[in-house]
Amino acid sequence: MADGAEPDTRPPTHRVPPEILAEIFERVPEVFPPLRGRQSPLALGLVCRYWRSTALSAPRLWNSFYLEPIDRLDDAALLLLWLGRSAEAPLFFKLDSLNWSATTTLFDTMLAHRRRWRDARITASLAQLARIGSAVDGLPVLDTLQIDPIDGPLENDLFEIISEGAAPRLSRIFFGERVFIWSIKLPWAQLTHLHAECFYPTEILKVFCFAPNLVSCNICVVNNREDRQLASVVMAHLRSLTLVSHSGPGPDDEFRWLSGVFHSGLTLPSLEVLRILYAPFEIDSAELGCLRSVLFRSECKLHKLWLSPSTEFLQAEAKAALPRFAEVIQLHDSNGCRIELDER
Repeated sequence: MADGAEPDTRPPTHRVPPEILAEIFERVPEVFPPLRGRQSPLALGLVCRYWRSTALSAPRLWNSFYLEPIDRLDDAALLLLWLGRSAEAPLFFKLDSLNWSATTTLFDTMLAHRRRWRDARITASLAQLARIGSAVDGLPVLDTLQIDPIDGPLENDLFEIISEGAAPRLSRIFFGERVFIWSIKLPWAQLTHLHAECFYPTEILKVFCFAPNLVSCNICVVNNREDRQLASVVMAHLRSLTLVSHSGPGPDDEFRWLSGVFHSGLTLPSLEVLRILYAPFEIDSAELGCLRSVLFRSECKLHKLWLSPSTEFLQAEAKAALPRFAEVIQLHDSNGCRIELDER
C-alpha cells in the first residue's frame, strides 16, 4: 500500500473486477439450471448489490435453463425475465412438458426466440415438436437438438420436425425412446452425431441410409424379430459406433440383435472405435462371424474394439477370429456404463 493511501475496506468479494466476477458466475450453475431455487442464478443477486449488478450484466449467466413440468403462475413472466437478461446470447435449454397444459405458454415463448436456439432438449407431443423448424432459416444457430415425444405416431403419421434449410448448422441429434424413424422428417444428410435411446436393428440401418455423413453414433438397441431384406449400406465417414442393449424388455426378450445390425450389406471403411455392450446376451460364434465379416470387408483401421460382456468363449476366440484387431480388443465383464448425452 502506498504511503498515505487509504486502506481498501471493501470485503474481498467486492474487490474482484466485475468482468472476472461475471466469468466466475458463469461457471457456477448447472448445465441447465432451474429458473428458481438455490441452483438458479437468481440466488447470486440476493447476496449484495455488487453481485446483483454484475449478474445482471452477464448475458451468458441467463442463456441456459431448465423449464420444469410444473404449473406455476409466474413461470411465463420469469422466463421472459431470463430471456431479457440473456440479451442476444445463444440459448441452451431443456423443456420437459410432461404436463403439457402447464407448459404450452412456455413453449410458445421459446418458439418466438428460436432464432437464438443453440442447444434445445424438448419433451413434447409429436404435434408440438413439428412446430419447431417449419420456417426456412428459422433456427440459424441451432447445432444440437434432442427430441423425446410423449406420444407415439399413428400408422400413417409423418411429422416434419426440421424442414430443409431451417437449421443449417444442425449436426447433433438425440432421440428419446418414443421416436420412430418412419414417422419423422429431418435434414438427415447434414447430421454428423446421433444418439438414440431405443432403436430396432432395422431402424439403425435405415438411419445409416438417411444420414450418410454420420461421424459418431451411440444407440441403445431394442430386441425384436423383424426380418427384412436389407440393402447395402456404406458409412464412409462413421468413425465411432457404440451399441448397447436396451435396458427394458423388447417385444421378444430372448432376441439377439447383433447379427441384425452387422449384416452382409454393411460396410464401415472409416471406423476407428467400436463398442458393443451386449449384456444380458453373450456374443456367440455366429455373431462373432458376422462382426468379422463386416470388419474385414470394411478394411477399417480400428483403434479400439470394446466387447462386453467378457466370456470364456470370447477370451479364447475373439483374437483368433479377429487377428487384424487383436491388439485393440478390450473385453469387459459387464456393460459397465450407459451412453450419455454430450453436455454443453
